[in-house]
Amino acid sequence: MNERGFQISIFEHIEEEFQFQYDARLFYVIDGKLCVEIDETNYLLEKEDVILVHCGTGKCRLSARRAIICEVSYENQMLLGVMGDLKGRFFCNSAVDTRRSYNELRNALKNLIYQRTIQSHKTTSYESSMVYQILDILVENFWTASRNLADNENSVDYKLQKIIQFVNQNYSVHISLAKVAEELFVSTSTLSRIFHKQTGVYFAEYVTEVRLKHVVSKLRYTDENVTRIAVDCGFSGAPALNKAFREKYQVSPTDYRKQLREEEVLKEESVRRLQDKILKETQASGNDAAKRVCEEIRVSESVPYKKNWNKTINIGSVFRLSEVNIQFQTLELVNGLGFSHIRLWNVFSKKLMITDGKTTGHYNYNQIDVIFDFLVSNHIHVFLDFGNRPDTVIKGEGVALFYEQECIEFESKRIWGASVKDLILHLLKRYGKEELEQWVFELTYNVVKTEVQCYKDENFQYIEAFKLFYQIIKQELPNACVGGYSALLGDGREFFRSFLKNCKKERCIPDYVSIILFPYEQVRQDKKYIYKRNQEKNLELHEIAAYKKILEEESAEDCKLIITEWNSSLSSRNYMNDSCFRSTYLVKKISEIWDSVDMVCFWVGSDWISSYYDTRGIVNGGAGIITMDNIKKPVWYAFSFLNSLGEELISKGENYILTKKEDNSFILLCFNYKEFGYNYFLQNEDDIDLMRIAELFEDTGQMELELKLTRLERDCNYIVKKRQVNSEYGCVLTEWMKFDCAVNLDRSDIKYIQAMSIPHMERYTISSNDHTLTLSTEMRDQEIALFHIYKER
Repeated sequence: MNERGFQISIFEHIEEEFQFQYDARLFYVIDGKLCVEIDETNYLLEKEDVILVHCGTGKCRLSARRAIICEVSYENQMLLGVMGDLKGRFFCNSAVDTRRSYNELRNALKNLIYQRTIQSHKTTSYESSMVYQILDILVENFWTASRNLADNENSVDYKLQKIIQFVNQNYSVHISLAKVAEELFVSTSTLSRIFHKQTGVYFAEYVTEVRLKHVVSKLRYTDENVTRIAVDCGFSGAPALNKAFREKYQVSPTDYRKQLREEEVLKEESVRRLQDKILKETQASGNDAAKRVCEEIRVSESVPYKKNWNKTINIGSVFRLSEVNIQFQTLELVNGLGFSHIRLWNVFSKKLMITDGKTTGHYNYNQIDVIFDFLVSNHIHVFLDFGNRPDTVIKGEGVALFYEQECIEFESKRIWGASVKDLILHLLKRYGKEELEQWVFELTYNVVKTEVQCYKDENFQYIEAFKLFYQIIKQELPNACVGGYSALLGDGREFFRSFLKNCKKERCIPDYVSIILFPYEQVRQDKKYIYKRNQEKNLELHEIAAYKKILEEESAEDCKLIITEWNSSLSSRNYMNDSCFRSTYLVKKISEIWDSVDMVCFWVGSDWISSYYDTRGIVNGGAGIITMDNIKKPVWYAFSFLNSLGEELISKGENYILTKKEDNSFILLCFNYKEFGYNYFLQNEDDIDLMRIAELFEDTGQMELELKLTRLERDCNYIVKKRQVNSEYGCVLTEWMKFDCAVNLDRSDIKYIQAMSIPHMERYTISSNDHTLTLSTEMRDQEIALFHIYKER
């Protein structure tokens, strides 16, 4: 190792066997194969595989010929300095681990190898930063802390780690086993036996090995004389070092230094000789690579395709619907995207002045009537949440622009129940049973702020409130859909289970249960819980599966599962909400979860819901589908494309959905979705640099898609109409950037941006040769494309 504590090597061949590993060694196969044997278990790593041999690993053998391997080694002492302690271990082996994604690690290694090969920077500081980035990815994704190590200081693993740590910290001075045993409060004989059993070497041999390792590092990276090196590395002098060194390497330190210099020259020549191949491999899989997808699909086979994403859209607090601009955009959403329901909450907002919450009777429904009259007259049904939620706008992780309680504080359960019942009776009288039984009623529970609930009660029990709510609705509207719960990812799963149990016990089984789906996790910080972005791949599928499993275990499979709030971000100041990423995210995730839940309610319809003093631009990172200037974002077109899909599903792949309509035409939706990379999670959501968006993703490669549709009529002409949205077409963010992201635009400028923020369209004809239609297209990163394919008449 050098003074930086890590080493990078690229080589073609390796034949190495050792009894005990002193450092953490990460291997990445650029090309060829690498055989790794650890404790008599064999692993075959192929191209782009990665494995980390953890410090402390026992017998290990490495073998590779005619391959290209990159090794990044981290010194034990360096790891200790960065991580604080080593109570745990790395589990990183892509050859056997299919649960975790290795893409982020692979991309970081490719970038390092590319930089190492071209050496475009004047110093090694950039390269060093990349090595630390790789270490951070390893720690965040592949490090497992051992509770046994932390809690049980009598464990063998704990003692072994402490010995290794002690030796690495004190190798330059005299070390005795007795001193280490004293530190660990065990006898010298016991410690000697433990160490030899775990490592296969004796303690004195290990100390010498560590010292020699540091000697080799100094011989390689410094010009210090042998005597100085001997003293610095813990030997009594040059003679003692010479003796130990010859026993290990069969040459003197001076001759070994000469060999190292000659080997370095050969290695550099080898890397130069392999440079073209290394660059080809790292670039071919890197940021600018074009992914090629080829599939053959039989169009004669299909299954019914249920659309669960276009039933309900979140709008906001009931009171906000009294605003003309939100009414206008609600009509836009319903008429343009076909939503039959809109989801509203805080029906007992203080601003609506229905009641003071202290007495029963004498309710004021004037404002409520105006709002619901507007909806009913426009044939819009309501998904109405009676839960108590704050009026807030989230800026970033744990940061809100403002936060205030909007709802009335009901003095008791009796007063709250009477108010709910009277409101239902009023709505029933005004709009009729037929209309109200098409509404959806919900009572959400705040599992985070448990003190903020339906009514005042020191012993508040959600099941009691839900039972009363359920009985009131079902008594007046027996065919109405009633449900509840709603919680963010991972919140209160056991509470969810107990809720289902109590519902069965109290005979108030909901028609559906609701969950909130954002890619975040709850983290305790500064004595409070906040939500931080979660990097887990397929998080949505895993969470849905967890809730469905609970439903099954509690014999509640008949209870529908509805996602009431869903988006890629909780923030309303995240420019990703305005970007093409969000459109591909929607399409990609819908393609994965469409048959896992009964309904998906996207968050949220309009940017007006998060307007504040800082919303001065055309786009501001709001979570709406439409901007405040009525400009449709890319995610609008994602909904439009999804809605265009046919009634029969023919095939679904990683990058496409192929359906058939009743008129036997085909609708193909393609998408080139790119996951967020490491950089996205390093910065605040509200602080994204629009000029560096590409750096936020794992890669930005194009995709070449070729689909062969078989079992068609022979030699027929087909018309293909294509619509596409990407960073060039249909993206309001791109158009705004052409105006330097100015906030003082004229109305004509805004109208121009609105006119330009539409999908690109084209039309062409292709023929079905030999009963097969071949459709080829190139797609940019974060692009969605819709193809309507029908026979020429």
